[in-house]
Amino acid sequence: MPKFLKVTSLLLVLFASAFSVVSVSTNYFDIVQTSTLKCRPQTNGNPYGDALTYTISGIKNASDSQNIKIGCPVQLSSAESSSYDITAVVVGTKNNSSGAVSCELNEIENLDQVRVQVLTLSEMMNGTQPIALLWERVTKQAPETNSTFTVTCNLPPKSVLTNVAVREYK
Repeated sequence: MPKFLKVTSLLLVLFASAFSVVSVSTNYFDIVQTSTLKCRPQTNGNPYGDALTYTISGIKNASDSQNIKIGCPVQLSSAESSSYDITAVVVGTKNNSSGAVSCELNEIENLDQVRVQVLTLSEMMNGTQPIALLWERVTKQAPETNSTFTVTCNLPPKSVLTNVAVREYK
């Protein structure tokens, strides 16, 4: 074998091994989706009648004039995370859908059901453009992480809560 081919082969092997070392990555976060089927109206029973429906796209406020308050448990995959990005996505169902979307992220202590922290976000909905309400790098405030998170959103008429997602940082 000519010296040129030996050197070329050796260089290719070195590049391939260097690439495999560089391409190995560490997963520094997990993403957990919460099904909107777990979301419930924040009233006794369902006084909204047919205005509140569960669809393939999420939990829908089909009313023409009434806001509906919805609460969703936030599913966490582990207690080892140091912080969380939590996102709620709302979209209008019609081109003329409009109104303020406001959501609260609540941390509730499991033992006595006391709210430990409340973080509020709001955006204006206009048409069918999705709105992502994002709470970044949230940390648990309850002692010994003995708490859970919930997202409560005030859905304007003709809107859908399509998704609640959590990115957990390790």
